[in-house]
Parts: sequence; structure tokens; C-alpha cells
Amino acid sequence: MQENNFDVIVIGGGPAGIMSAIRAGQLGAKVALLEKNETLGNKLLLTGGGRCNITNATFDEKEMAHKYGKEGFFLLHAFSILGVKKTIEFLNKNGLKTKVEKKDKVYCATNKTNDVLKVLIYLLRNNEVSVINHSKVKEIKVRAKNISGIILENGEKLTAKKYIIATGGKSYPSTG
Repeated sequence: MQENNFDVIVIGGGPAGIMSAIRAGQLGAKVALLEKNETLGNKLLLTGGGRCNITNATFDEKEMAHKYGKEGFFLLHAFSILGVKKTIEFLNKNGLKTKVEKKDKVYCATNKTNDVLKVLIYLLRNNEVSVINHSKVKEIKVRAKNISGIILENGEKLTAKKYIIATGGKSYPSTG
């Protein structure tokens, strides 16, 4: 069985997984991003009717959290770290122009979801993230209540100091 060691392994090649892998790479970690599909961002490519509704243009963190109902307070910390304004600035700084429509929806200026994905993939490469497609996780090894490794369907074992599970929801099962 082949074994590969990383600082961080991210399971899930959607927007949350991609952003997590980019950030870990920016901080100097040796990162593997595992995606069970052939390509990254399948669900992302469907958002906004293929135009990519990137975020909501609510710039006040408390107001944004309120939009998620009474449980939205849970998101305040995350919004304070990477809220709407910082998300838009991050994308603009990395070459993706955005626009606001209908007063509250932020889209890619080109109306092409693939342009968003191209920027994210560029950032993965630029931060030396190892993207491993077709890598369905067969087993998550646990020892003393901590993840000790990942076994892929092909038998490969991956280990890391830290793990991020960003497999998303089931809103579009066909995307993985």
C-alpha cells in the first residue's frame, strides 16, 4: 500500500474545500485536496443558473447572520474572518471581477461560472496544493478520537497532521 504524508488533507473539491486548501497552502502547509469526481467544483458550476452567484451583497456581518434565522449567530465568527467584503476583495485581487445585481447578489462580471473556477484552480496551483481527482475515500482511520489516516478506494493511504472535511450537502446528488 502506497502512503503519502501531508500537513493538511482536505476532503471535498467544492468551494469550501478549495478555499480551505488554498488558505492552508498560503500558510505554507503541504496540502492534498481530495475530490472523488473527475473535476473540481461541479456544484459551483451550477450556481446562479451557470453564472455563479458568488455571495450575497450584505456587507454587515450581523445582518448577514440574521438572514440565516435564529441559528445564524453561529456564523458571526466565520463572517468576521472572511465576510462578504473580504470575499469580494479576495476574488478581485486575484483577477476575478465581480458585479452586484438586484441589490443583493454578487456575480462574476463575465457571467461565466467557469471563470470563478479557473481563478480558484490557479490559486491551488500557485500555492502548490496537490489536487487528487478520482479519489473516493473508502475509510477514515481513527485512533484515540483523532483521524490517523485516509484510505482511498484504490488502496492508497494518506496521512496528515490536520484534516478538513468539506464534502458539502446533498442538494445536487448528481454532482457528487
